[in-house]
Amino acid sequence: MKRGLVASAAGLAAQPGLRGADAVYVATAEYLKLPLCTLDKDQARRAGYRVEIRYCATRPVFLLLG
Repeated sequence: MKRGLVASAAGLAAQPGLRGADAVYVATAEYLKLPLCTLDKDQARRAGYRVEIRYCATRPVFLLLG
């Protein structure tokens, strides 16, 4: 992971309510300027102030970055 991404995730994880793994997902979406796709309503609620949220289908969604 890039240092800026790690620092961003660490800062997010320090905030109440956002768990460590969720902070990494949010920081990554923010870094890549992509919406956060999730099935987790709690994660969406906690992260919605930082990134756009999209609720995914019930099947896994794969994103290929080129």
